[in-house]
Amino acid sequence: RVALVGNSTAERMNLFGNFETRFQIRFAEKRARFRNFGWPGDAVSIQQRPGNYTEIDDPFLEFAPNLLICFFGFNESFNGIGDEQISQFVRDYRDFIQQQRKRLDDSALRFALVSPIAFESTENRLHPDAEIANQRLRVYANAVAQIAEEDGYPFVDLFTPTLATFNSEPGAQYTINGVHANA
Repeated sequence: RVALVGNSTAERMNLFGNFETRFQIRFAEKRARFRNFGWPGDAVSIQQRPGNYTEIDDPFLEFAPNLLICFFGFNESFNGIGDEQISQFVRDYRDFIQQQRKRLDDSALRFALVSPIAFESTENRLHPDAEIANQRLRVYANAVAQIAEEDGYPFVDLFTPTLATFNSEPGAQYTINGVHANA
């Protein structure tokens, strides 16, 4: 049972079945089940839900994942890139992992950490400057990589390849607004 958690990168995967399809083809014998728990505003330290979200049951606990694929770092990048902000992000990420182990009462729960994607320049003067946004995102992508390396989790670097792709073909080719993937 694979759960996707985190920000809009995870959440937008609801719109496209590419990842799940490729995973199922590659690992057909695993008979994996997927559930997407990503919400656009989620940050590693806060995942707000409506007050009645768990009124009947808690969908996350009912699904009881044994692998969490975590998409954090983009929303947190707006907090800044100072040492204090990055240290807090790293602490919050490690706390999140421990909280999920406790919540699911599963010390064997596995995690895969995914970096944020790069910001695509849309050439729209009303959108943020991609160069500045990517300076922030690179710091958070590196922090996620550091956590994964130090704590022994698999790491997927989406930042580096998306930055290269976005820079080779500028102008909202791969996102709807510089942030949200369109495929």
